Amino acid sequence: MTGEIRNVDQTPPELFVWAGRSMNAVLGACTVLLTGLLGRSVSGPVAGLLAAALMAVTPLSLDTSTMMRNDVGMVFFVTACALAAQMALATPRRRSILAAGVLAGCATGTKYTAVFTLLPASLAALLPSRGRQRWVYLGLCVSGFAAAVALTNHFVWVDFSNFVRQLSMDLGHVNKGHWAFVDNPGWAYVSVLAHDGAGWPLLVLAGGFVAVGLATHDRRVWVLAAFPLAYMWLMTQKPAMFPRWVYPLMPFAAVAGAAGLVCLVTAATRVRGMIVGTRLRVGHLVTCGVVVASPWPASWAGPWASAGASHLPPTHWRKPGCPSGPHPAIGCWRT
Repeated sequence: MTGEIRNVDQTPPELFVWAGRSMNAVLGACTVLLTGLLGRSVSGPVAGLLAAALMAVTPLSLDTSTMMRNDVGMVFFVTACALAAQMALATPRRRSILAAGVLAGCATGTKYTAVFTLLPASLAALLPSRGRQRWVYLGLCVSGFAAAVALTNHFVWVDFSNFVRQLSMDLGHVNKGHWAFVDNPGWAYVSVLAHDGAGWPLLVLAGGFVAVGLATHDRRVWVLAAFPLAYMWLMTQKPAMFPRWVYPLMPFAAVAGAAGLVCLVTAATRVRGMIVGTRLRVGHLVTCGVVVASPWPASWAGPWASAGASHLPPTHWRKPGCPSGPHPAIGCWRT
């Protein structure tokens, strides 16, 4: 900060809060960029741009990213891990799989509820590979995860019993007597996402996109949905709920909602093109049928309409009184 402050307990509170909130604002802005890249890797550049815009303007993102909480750093690493997993899924390489595992460890080291980031990283290691290579990649991913957790939380191993005690207290104090208790945590999470996040229409599209992707075994959707589904299951086991606990779901809701909207618009455009093409073909057929079936008026035949049939014998066209012969005079023909 200034170089003169050596210990945290000697830091002025105003400077400490300013530094923490500024760092969270920077991490929030970086999360917007990562969300756009994640959306692009899942459903193309349009979906990525829309997902980044949603992440940048929603009240849930703006409110949480200006707080001095570790949720913002956790979401930054979670989104970066999801992006690295998508890259590893598209192009399986050791460094991309290792990066996904390390980022999952950093997210878990920031906040233990991000432990399920190991799921998309592991799926990215397992799905595109086969045989022995699959287990080599998985071991590399898990090793990176464990190393990141050990290095970023070295104090845990010094006093592991104290860590377990604090973890138990954290899980136990959010009981039914907590002031943030809610009767239906699952509905509370969805409501916060709908009202302060992407909104009901995009949230419904996100659910449809994920459901179709899982049903059709789309690997990108499996990797995308692994963390938010597991995280929501874990967090809804707690009867208490804070909006900042919903914030880790926001990047994935934005990406899935944007992808669902792009798919819907693309399908509507194709259906409209098919309808227009069908109408044109039907119109052409009807026009041809009308033209063929309609009688031609006599005026369309011109001066030949009164000439009669063309199969009459040649003697019909010779004037009376003209001599017969193979070469009659020109004036002997009727006009």
